[in-house]
Amino acid sequence: MRQWKSLVPALHLHAPAASCFPHPPSPSPCPSPPRGDDATTTPPPPPPHLQAVRLVGCDGRVRAYAPPVTARELMQAHPRHLVCRADALLIGEKIPAVAAAEELRPGDAYFLLPAHLFRSALSFVPLASSLLLVLSAASAAGAGKRPFELHRTPAGTLQIKFSDDFLLPAGDAAPAPTKRSQPAAALLRGDDRLAKDYEELVGYAKSRRWAPKLDTIDEVPAPAAAADQPGPAPPGAGRGRRSRALPFLGRLGSRRRRDDACSAVACSG
Repeated sequence: MRQWKSLVPALHLHAPAASCFPHPPSPSPCPSPPRGDDATTTPPPPPPHLQAVRLVGCDGRVRAYAPPVTARELMQAHPRHLVCRADALLIGEKIPAVAAAEELRPGDAYFLLPAHLFRSALSFVPLASSLLLVLSAASAAGAGKRPFELHRTPAGTLQIKFSDDFLLPAGDAAPAPTKRSQPAAALLRGDDRLAKDYEELVGYAKSRRWAPKLDTIDEVPAPAAAADQPGPAPPGAGRGRRSRALPFLGRLGSRRRRDDACSAVACSG
C-alpha cells in the first residue's frame, strides 16, 4: 500500500499542466495558396475574328458580321448567291449550301458564291484557279504561302482546307513574321501526282513560268510583188514575158510617131 500511494504523486508530476493561454492552430499539411488579386482576374477576350462571322465574297474581300446573323440576311443582300462553309468544299462533289434559316456561327468562315456553282460537282483545276483569283486580295500576312491545302478525308474524298491568314478581315490581319520563313506545307501529303499537276496548271512552280506556245508564221509574198522583184527567172518565163511585152511597146511607139506627124502637119498648115 505504501508503494502504491507513493506512485500516485509521481503520476501527477509527469502529467502536463493546463495552460491558461490558447494554443495556436496547428498548420495544415497541404496549405492552400494565398488568394490575391491575380486569382480573380478574368481571361483575355478572344481575338476579334473569333467573335464575328467571316464572309468571303466573290471579289476576294473578307467581311466581318456581328452575330447573330442568318444566311437568309446575306442572301437577301446579295441576290442569286448562296452561302457555304469554308470547310465544305470537296473535290468531285457538289457544294452543300447553308440553309436560309440557319444562324452562322461566330469564328467560322463562309463563302458567298454564285448560285450556278452549286449545281455541278467541283473539279480541281477550275476550282483552284478560281480560288486563287478570289483570294488574290487577301492580306499581306499570307504572302508567300499557299492559300489552301488538300486533305484526304476518311471517306477518301479531297477536302480543301484554307489557311486562316487568307480568311481574316483587312483590319484583323496578323503582322508578317520577321523570323526565318518556314517551308511551305505540302499541297497534299502522299499524292505527288496531284501536287505536280497543281504546280504546272495553276502556276505555283517557281522554276517554270508560263509562256504562250505560238507556231512560227511564214510570210508568203503576193504574186504581184513577186513579179516586181528582180531576180533570176527560168528560161521559159523570160521568153514568154519578152514576147508579150514587145507588141505592146511596138504599138505604143507607132502611136507616138503618129501623134508627132499630126502635130507637124498642123504647124505647117
